Amino acid sequence: MAFLPEQEVWEEGVYQYEATDRLKGGPGEIDNWQGQHLANRTAYLKKKLAEEAEDREEADDDLQQQIDTMKGRGGYLTAYDFGTATPTQEALTQYALGQINQTDRKRYGTAPMSRT
Repeated sequence: MAFLPEQEVWEEGVYQYEATDRLKGGPGEIDNWQGQHLANRTAYLKKKLAEEAEDREEADDDLQQQIDTMKGRGGYLTAYDFGTATPTQEALTQYALGQINQTDRKRYGTAPMSRT
């Protein structure tokens, strides 16, 4: 028994057999088009999931490092984080949003949070 070779590509559609199709098996033949399209899509999705998992692990490691740093300071932000002894509420908010956005960019490739 032979297996279809998989390619990591997203197929735009999955072939639908027509009543007029003359079915014929073998590599690249019409009997294998549906299976090939689905196998290619599956390989593509598998690769994307693996990349996402790797990106999430990196973002989680970065976030854990930030948490560990804050724990070393009692869990509080300090003037060191802002460059001033008395940060404003706006500065605190911008800092927090910046941390969220930085993590989201690493994890998802986008930063949805913003302050308007």
